[in-house]
Amino acid sequence: MDRTIRQVRRQPLTPVYVRVTLVLQNSNVLFTAESDELPGQIGLASIPIGSTVEVSGVCLTEINSEGGVDSFRVLIGNPQEVRIVQRPSWLTPQRLLIGLAAVFLVLILVASWTVMVSKKNSTLKVLVREKEQAQAELQRAHDELEYRVRERTAQLKFQITARKEAELQFEAVLAERTRLAQELHDTLEQTLTGIALQMDTAAKVLKKESASADRHLELARNLVTQGQVEVRRSVWDLRSRALQQFDLPSAVKTCAKELTDGTGVQVEVAAIGRVRPVPELIEDNLLRIAQESLTNIIKHSGATMAKVSLDYGPHAIHLQVDDNGKGFDTKECAGPRDGHFGLLGIHERVARLRGEVSLVSTSGKGTTVRVQIPIEPEREIHFPETTDVEIN
Repeated sequence: MDRTIRQVRRQPLTPVYVRVTLVLQNSNVLFTAESDELPGQIGLASIPIGSTVEVSGVCLTEINSEGGVDSFRVLIGNPQEVRIVQRPSWLTPQRLLIGLAAVFLVLILVASWTVMVSKKNSTLKVLVREKEQAQAELQRAHDELEYRVRERTAQLKFQITARKEAELQFEAVLAERTRLAQELHDTLEQTLTGIALQMDTAAKVLKKESASADRHLELARNLVTQGQVEVRRSVWDLRSRALQQFDLPSAVKTCAKELTDGTGVQVEVAAIGRVRPVPELIEDNLLRIAQESLTNIIKHSGATMAKVSLDYGPHAIHLQVDDNGKGFDTKECAGPRDGHFGLLGIHERVARLRGEVSLVSTSGKGTTVRVQIPIEPEREIHFPETTDVEIN
């Protein structure tokens, strides 16, 4: 059951022995077996605890006062007198505790690993769920973007078609106006010119006969001349511009010459920068704005000099018309309510081209009209639902 080992010396100056005491049990009786061994000797100390042994030796008993045996012990003289009948089982309490500790440790590790795996699975499930939600949102965004792209594509197709139709309509209007201008020039103006020549001849003949006839013929000739001027102005109003013969500065110069012929107003046309073609719509509107400005100068300013400047910038074209007339108060000038639509027409043309216009006039120092039109390639032109009418 148990074993103790201690060193003893039997007598002084004798060798030291190792006393091995075995605690044995026979049925319900406990007793000890002792043996003195020399150090290093294989004896009782090598017997595994828990073995079944057979012991032979001297038995010492202790008798109590009543004659009963209190205890006894066996003194073994030779270790060979102890014979091992059966060795103890491999599963000792110590080993059992160690095994239980190992199993408990394994269980703790398994439980920890299970908890960790469970947490990882929970985290993975959350990530998968978030990824699925993100994928669903991405799919919805993709579907919405695709729908918007289709809708925007349809809108762009409609706008492009409408713009092409507007451009075709505008080109058709310009072509028809040019045709009418040519017909007026080739028919009515030529006829009026012939009438003027005939009246000149008649005046020379009648001049010798009657002063009254000469006066009436002179009046008729003046009326015909005035009619020719009005026809030329109408022809110019109807023509879009002769791009085959003129660029924009040349067209402005021709327009100025037609308008100021016989009026006593001198017009100077200058071009700044590299003169280059710009979109037809811009050129036509700038030509009309210059024409309207010169018409106002002739009719209302009393000026003797006018200057038209065309500045070709990299992203915009600038038109400036100056005169040395009497000027006017821009806040009190006549407008549509008074039957004057010239300035309103200029502002509407500039607005259609997404440009800017300014009017500066000082009493006694003349008037300046400045117009700036962007000429970016992708600039969109706004076509209003109704066309403006200019009445000068």
